[in-house]
Amino acid sequence: MTKKASLSVLLFGLLGKYFWPVLAYSLWAALTLWLATPQDNIALDAMLTTYAAFSLLMILSFWLGAIFTLGSFSLRMGLSSTGFISVPSYAFAGVTYPYIAISDNAKYWADALPLTHYLKLHIAQLQMAAPVAISLPIVYGLLLASCLTMLLSTLLTKRALAHPERWGAR
Repeated sequence: MTKKASLSVLLFGLLGKYFWPVLAYSLWAALTLWLATPQDNIALDAMLTTYAAFSLLMILSFWLGAIFTLGSFSLRMGLSSTGFISVPSYAFAGVTYPYIAISDNAKYWADALPLTHYLKLHIAQLQMAAPVAISLPIVYGLLLASCLTMLLSTLLTKRALAHPERWGAR
């Protein structure tokens, strides 16, 4: 007989599981952002906004991976599904291929991908020196999406724990 865990225990358990990877990637992101930008030309608030958005994008990516894995009860399917989201991100985000030149269906797909919005913020803040206020809606959107995916991951964890016999099945 298994003991039922509360949602708060599951949430903090997931946060604890992701703490070290998030910390490591956040430190790596800070270093690469500092090394990749000329510090004398970029305003501090633009750097901090870009760093915050990148950190939120990374956290959102972790939670999306958890959702796909927990939703399918399979790490293999979760990784494959996550690849389905991340691979087109680079093609449709508007950096490698112009956003205005892609079809309407590809634009809908690009607008649903978080990387597209982060790259718009990144370009606006670090290359165009736009005011930070222009990019704040993207930061708020990434924060909201991260919170929602965190809550959904917690609910899916509860469901997965209720059906351990299904884990890893094809």
